[in-house]
Amino acid sequence: MALVVLACVAPFSEMQSAGTLGSNNQELTGLYSGIYWNDDSTRTKIQTDVGFLAGFGLTQRLDLRFRWEMIQIEGNNRADDIFSLGPKYGVIPHYLSVFLPVGFLVGNSNSGEFHPTLLATVPITPWFEVNSSLKYIIYLSTAEGPVYAANLGLALGNFKRWALRPEVGVLLNPGDPGQYFHYSIGLTFRRFGH
Repeated sequence: MALVVLACVAPFSEMQSAGTLGSNNQELTGLYSGIYWNDDSTRTKIQTDVGFLAGFGLTQRLDLRFRWEMIQIEGNNRADDIFSLGPKYGVIPHYLSVFLPVGFLVGNSNSGEFHPTLLATVPITPWFEVNSSLKYIIYLSTAEGPVYAANLGLALGNFKRWALRPEVGVLLNPGDPGQYFHYSIGLTFRRFGH
């Protein structure tokens, strides 16, 4: 099981749409993720992540996004925290964006990561959309090679105020015979400036 930093997997869920918030608007999402390791013979839960994501609209097409998660490793009493911050730019407003967060794991040692991400959203109705993302994770403080993640999520709700976000995803390390999976749920609240 590679991609393990202090025996934990970096959060790879997305829990957001491709849309940007617009100037002076804000978004807060609480989330829960179960992370599993799967190979040919077993599926094992390895960690639980809880945390939040906050977005701040800087311009109509540019957001600044912050993330904090507490990572609890199965069978271990210690929890680690991970923080990330980065810009999100709307390439095709509401449909396609690029997100460039840099994250740091804070625990018994520090580790940095860069997660260039492409986000796409397909609106189905005014209260239902499908969100997807492709992510390339680069480790800044270890010799481990990059890994790849893909996520597929739904958003249901009144998108000007709130959204429920179920999501699944997979993370692949080219050197590993198995995969990491996450099953996540999030609840987003939005506030629009005046």
